[in-house]
Amino acid sequence: MSDLSESTTFTPGQLKALRWIDENDHSRSRWLTKGKDAKGHPRNWDQIEISGDNSMIRIATTDWEAIMDLVMGSAEKQTRLFALTDAGRAAIAKTEA
Repeated sequence: MSDLSESTTFTPGQLKALRWIDENDHSRSRWLTKGKDAKGHPRNWDQIEISGDNSMIRIATTDWEAIMDLVMGSAEKQTRLFALTDAGRAAIAKTEA
């Protein structure tokens, strides 16, 4: 498999999500449908909300699907559910170069 950060162009929303995950403490996540707790079949879920005590982000399901290979579970479960992979950090660095 090729490195996603090298072969993919990310949208501003996807890059915002990657940066937010990298820079913010977050200990909760939930799926949403039209801004409310998701119910029913997962194909109807349109956002994932990731939050901590001081901030939160809502990421469109299509954006989450595009970046999910760049995100992994974090070893620091108390303060972070997710962490970026090396490829995720490279995707951010590529845009800042």
